[in-house]
Amino acid sequence: MSRQHFVCAVSLLLAAVGRADTVPQFTLTQIGNLPGGTKSWAWDVTPDGDVVGDASTIGHTTPHAFYWDALTTTLTDLGTLTGIAGDESRAYGVSFDQYTAGNSDAPGTTEKNGFIYPPPFGPLTALGPPPVGYRDPNAQDVELLAGAGVHRAVGWALATTPGSEPHAAYWDYELGTALSLGTLTGSPADWSRAFGVNELGEIVGFSTRSAQPSHAFLMRGGQMIDIDPRPDPSESFACGINRASQVAGNHYSSFTLPSTACRFDERRGGWQLTDLGTLGGMEPHYSYAHDLNDGALIVGWSNTDENGRTATMWLNDQIYDLNTLVPGAELYLKEATGVNLAGQIVGYGTTGAGFEQAYRLDPATLMMMQPVSGDAGTSNQLYAVGATPGVPVHFVYGFTAGSTPVPGCAGLVVDIASPKIVGSAVADSRGIANLSAAVPSNALGVTVLIQAVEQPSCLVSNLVSYTFQ
Repeated sequence: MSRQHFVCAVSLLLAAVGRADTVPQFTLTQIGNLPGGTKSWAWDVTPDGDVVGDASTIGHTTPHAFYWDALTTTLTDLGTLTGIAGDESRAYGVSFDQYTAGNSDAPGTTEKNGFIYPPPFGPLTALGPPPVGYRDPNAQDVELLAGAGVHRAVGWALATTPGSEPHAAYWDYELGTALSLGTLTGSPADWSRAFGVNELGEIVGFSTRSAQPSHAFLMRGGQMIDIDPRPDPSESFACGINRASQVAGNHYSSFTLPSTACRFDERRGGWQLTDLGTLGGMEPHYSYAHDLNDGALIVGWSNTDENGRTATMWLNDQIYDLNTLVPGAELYLKEATGVNLAGQIVGYGTTGAGFEQAYRLDPATLMMMQPVSGDAGTSNQLYAVGATPGVPVHFVYGFTAGSTPVPGCAGLVVDIASPKIVGSAVADSRGIANLSAAVPSNALGVTVLIQAVEQPSCLVSNLVSYTFQ
């Protein structure tokens, strides 16, 4: 790209952002219930669309962790650590190779104990001993560390020292090791919890800070880093992290203001917080980000005047009520809790009878995500999902809004004037087209419009407007 290509009118860029471009849509699959139960909740999803969560086994109560196989649509009850059907378990996280982590009633304790569930199906396996000086391990997420052959589960454990609090911890399952992460202040009187881990072994969560409000942290290389760049008083929490070390979480500026979803990005000048906003309305409104994928697609919930808690998606930092993107859905979608790179979203909704039901959404349109990492002067990943497997997808860009016909597709246009092709990629078996593109350093601060086009099928994605950092 030459420098003159970066010059464009601000008014045209604003018009591009406000255009009613192609809106993503999804199809809905209900996960179902365990025998004897009426409720289910989904919490995480594998790259291939398998789902983990929990479901009631006796009427409306006694949840058991489950694993739902997308290929066979089989819902498996994972049982409990005690082996007693009347005890409880819940599955919160799953690695890309199907290891499941969660918590269960366990013998000899009044607290839930963490478990890890290796495939193929069998009895639940205890997560392992807690770190020295701690008890009652709690697991929230698990991932296979790249190139290490080790599954790292994260969560927290209760300190046994009088006056101490729960502290974030991790377990490297195959090595049989456990480690407390401590707190941002280093004081055992503060407390911390971990909620997410990526393939690089980086861990996110939050920690109290003595008299100051809690802050989101990222654990990297043995160091707990405060990633909230704002001055006090401010409070933040981190819930999920992707391979590019982008973090989804929540924040508020003071106790008198609503908390809202946010994204943390590591930039040249340090960590940056992006407020993702809410669906809005007359009353004070909140939002919450549970998870994000490698394309920075974020999912969670936002409350609304009409329906209360509502499943929400943030795509290219634009907020969507997921209920409006699923035509004819039989559920009202309350929360979106997990998302994979294919754009498959899981969570739970409510039936007309008021029962919660786990679901999975699948992209029904070609959907473009923002460039990752989003930095100028480096290679960025472009992702389009919902594509036809085995079919090439073209990525096009420009700097002004327009309406350019797609050759061979009558009536189909891209929303960019004089678009240029960045490159093309063939969609894989999951419908993901991924292109690595070099972004020059002089693109810093430049806003670019990007769309994906699947020409053989005459499909065009939503329009992405992105300013490189």
